[in-house]
Amino acid sequence: MRNIRFDWRWVGVIAVLVVLTNSGRLPWPVTALAVGAGGAWLLYMGWRVWMREAAARARA
Repeated sequence: MRNIRFDWRWVGVIAVLVVLTNSGRLPWPVTALAVGAGGAWLLYMGWRVWMREAAARARA
């Protein structure tokens, strides 16, 4: 049981889901911030993968 790893990304996903679920009760800026932050994170992760693939092709 020592090899259990905690991944903070799941906390972020759950937080965004909670915000989206309660979007009718929360102010719109909170919902927009959650969706925007999630989208920015996805773009960042996609960019990292794309650059890693480009670097692998350049070496080949």
